[in-house]
Amino acid sequence: MTNKKRITLCITVIILIFLAIIGLTYGYYMTKVNNKSISRVGGDFADISIYFSDGNGLVKPDKVLKPGNVVGTKEFSVVNNGDLKFDNYIVFFDKITNTLVNSNDLVYELTCSSNKGGSCNGKSETAFPTTSSVIVYNSIDSGETQKYSLTVTFKDNGKDQSADMGKTFMGRVNITDAINNVK
Repeated sequence: MTNKKRITLCITVIILIFLAIIGLTYGYYMTKVNNKSISRVGGDFADISIYFSDGNGLVKPDKVLKPGNVVGTKEFSVVNNGDLKFDNYIVFFDKITNTLVNSNDLVYELTCSSNKGGSCNGKSETAFPTTSSVIVYNSIDSGETQKYSLTVTFKDNGKDQSADMGKTFMGRVNITDAINNVK
């Protein structure tokens, strides 16, 4: 190998290593979030985050499915750290697994409260979805924290529900702005 080829090869390797380091560094700083922050949505002066009490947005069974019992819970907060009100963010389910035969027997309810005494939307008893879906639309003022409590219940329908023994459900709670489509 000639000196010219060696120099070209060395320069190429150095450039590739340099670009890889820059790419990894950029990727690290772009994805670094609070260990309990799963998603951030922001505008020019609004910056909202979602924080989960257990560090993740997964909703899955805490207990064996038994008719009439609460089988899953999720506590989370949405915080606006920005300077302006953020209109129309969406709380939604995605990454859904729901193998129940009688999927309407699995229901969730969402309650919401605000540290500023304002109102935020919750959701009354609703069938746990089988595909990604919107839970609620809300707005949040600057400096406001909205605390949510999601409860999943396996309803007792008064009939034989043994077909759902051993079945599973799971979903992830997240937020986005109303401009984005939830699929």
